[in-house]
Amino acid sequence: MAPYRMSAFELNELKKQLEELLVK
Repeated sequence: MAPYRMSAFELNELKKQLEELLVK
């Protein structure tokens, strides 16, 4: 298992959501 990969994925998703909120 690679926890860091999951963390990176979660960080990417959070960044995506933040960008969407900033755009709207």
